[in-house]
Amino acid sequence: NYKIVRNLLFNETYVLTVCGVPPKPPKVPWDAKHFNVPLSDVSVTDTTVIAYMELLGLRESILYVDLQYATNPCLPLANNQGLVTQVEPSPDSYYNPGNELIYDEQMAAVDGLLNGSPNPDQPKAISFSASADPGPLHRSEWLKFVSFFYNMELEAEEVFSKIAANYECTKAMAAADVPASDRPGVAFISYSSFSTPPEFVVSVADYKLALVADAGARNVDTSNMTVQISSWSGLPSHVGFNTSGEMWDY
Repeated sequence: NYKIVRNLLFNETYVLTVCGVPPKPPKVPWDAKHFNVPLSDVSVTDTTVIAYMELLGLRESILYVDLQYATNPCLPLANNQGLVTQVEPSPDSYYNPGNELIYDEQMAAVDGLLNGSPNPDQPKAISFSASADPGPLHRSEWLKFVSFFYNMELEAEEVFSKIAANYECTKAMAAADVPASDRPGVAFISYSSFSTPPEFVVSVADYKLALVADAGARNVDTSNMTVQISSWSGLPSHVGFNTSGEMWDY
């Protein structure tokens, strides 16, 4: 009558009670969070989880969402129809603290809060960490993590199996059809105005390198460059260049 789900990246434990039956789990950490599942209404601050919820047909369970960064076109429409509302940031947020009264009202109306970073002080917060997983298929498999909270494990397994099969098929075709000497060089490039000083950035995130290689292209060689490490995930992040000329010369 219960499930125990762990987010190993953030060392969080969730005890999920099925059908409202009081859980009788073995020993769990003192700070484990408890939920009755399936969840009904949720608040979403991590917009990456929206695509996963779409694949499981769960968009209608979203009551509050960050409309500023959500790219799903159905959500602004739902907002216009009064079906979803802009989520209020936590009043404890460092960068953009929200209104405490509105935040408390929203949290009282939902069963869970899906976000991308740990929030140990919020008992309804669930850390969704797909964007910190290094591999493309690893990230897709976080679909199963979402499914635990909705009792949709079988549906998630079926959807993920199709995604994995399509990915591996495309990867095999690229490997067979594109000789190594003909592979084009591909890089994910951006400009970071927030860096000190500002810099041009070539991403070396593991999942991007894998996407390039698996699609039959060639990654930029950064073996003799200083690779920055993400302070959030602890994984390789990027190589920085002070000017676009330096970047293209490299």
